[in-house]
Amino acid sequence: MKYNPFHLGNHRCWNRLVIMMMISIVTAIIITHPVINTITDLDLAKTVSLNSSMNFDNSWSFKLDNYTIEHQGIGVIDLTVTYDYRDDLMPDHPWQYLEIQQVYNYIHEYLTNYPNETDFWEILNKNLVLSLLNQPISTVSGLESNLSEVVDMLTVEINVLPGSSDILIPRTTIVLGSPTPEGIVLNESWMFTLEDYPVEHQGDATIDLTVSYDYVDATDNNQLQYPEFMQIYNYIASFIRHYPNETDSWEVLNENLVMELLTQTIPNVFGSEYRLAEILDSVSVTIDIMYGSSKTSTSHSISVNGRPTV
Repeated sequence: MKYNPFHLGNHRCWNRLVIMMMISIVTAIIITHPVINTITDLDLAKTVSLNSSMNFDNSWSFKLDNYTIEHQGIGVIDLTVTYDYRDDLMPDHPWQYLEIQQVYNYIHEYLTNYPNETDFWEILNKNLVLSLLNQPISTVSGLESNLSEVVDMLTVEINVLPGSSDILIPRTTIVLGSPTPEGIVLNESWMFTLEDYPVEHQGDATIDLTVSYDYVDATDNNQLQYPEFMQIYNYIASFIRHYPNETDSWEVLNENLVMELLTQTIPNVFGSEYRLAEILDSVSVTIDIMYGSSKTSTSHSISVNGRPTV
């Protein structure tokens, strides 16, 4: 007889087959489901472990623009404060983070009542950084906050704008303070720029000349440890004006200038002389030659960095 899948007898066999297949599928699901759970839990554990070992690099910065101050006469400055928080601070502990307005108020009060108006800007800035890291700062909640307990590094940059103290040269002091168990470690630098400065070298030229230098570690506020930058400015102006070989490349001129700054004495306003190699870690001079200078059709720049050797 020809096989008929819809015959009643055959249909019972077919039902048994379907039931057996369904039992096999359910059994497979029940058996493998714990394995699926295990994999899911493992992935979750990896994610939790990753999040708990994550390190955050958290910093904050704010700026006082066009801030008028009475220091060395009337001055206008841009003051930028940047601090890097310690890595072990927790985002769910908001009281560990500083209130910017309170830090601003502290700085404003400090500058307003700074006791020695004749201090160099470098000394004022160093004292400000030390005060911020050593003195408690009141918070709006009536408590006190100590920056040295929550920051790895504090940086204060003061840009003294042209015209301040009747000096048309823009200049900048930068002080970095890092709290350590032994005390505050400082890194101090200074920079000034001769802008649109006309010179006769390889023909008529106009340059921007930027001088920056890093100080050795100063132990006190003795101003003899901080060169008076106008004397350096005058020394550079005289060096360029009397440079003997007008055909030298700008690179050679700049190298000779840095060499002179680090090997020759520079008179100061106190009637003595500076030896920059004794008070500086390094000196960098960048000369930007403007378009059209020395009959060239491009602008270009030369930088030379010099470091005193013992």
